[in-house]
Amino acid sequence: GINNCYNKGNVQGSTLVGGIIGNAEFENNGYVQNCYNAGSVTLASGGAGPAGGVIGGFSESTSKLIIESNFYLNGTATLGIGGTVPSGVTEPTTFENNQTSLGGLRDALNNWLTKDNNKNNPGNIYKSWIIKEGGDGYPEFAE
Repeated sequence: GINNCYNKGNVQGSTLVGGIIGNAEFENNGYVQNCYNAGSVTLASGGAGPAGGVIGGFSESTSKLIIESNFYLNGTATLGIGGTVPSGVTEPTTFENNQTSLGGLRDALNNWLTKDNNKNNPGNIYKSWIIKEGGDGYPEFAE
């Protein structure tokens, strides 16, 4: 699975275009958790899609994929997930809530780490997301 990652680059393609994953092809118990995309996600001229701010689309063999606490910045994409979501995929409830500020995005990412008494971060193995002073303004993990 994939967790605690981000993309700041622009992504363009003709099919299965995603800010974090183009084709989400996972066998049994995959996950995409606590990631964000800040780059533009677009279809190339004549592209058939689908395209999504975080996930472009799904392979038919995908099953039991958990998607939670993933974000894309407002204006970078039309949808969080492109295409039809297959049965067995746990759709997120916060996914379509585009983040309009980088501070809000940082807070949302940290909330996932600490929710339910650090259920998603046992033993504090992940550092918190910060916005570095003098950096480019995007959230990244503290050193």
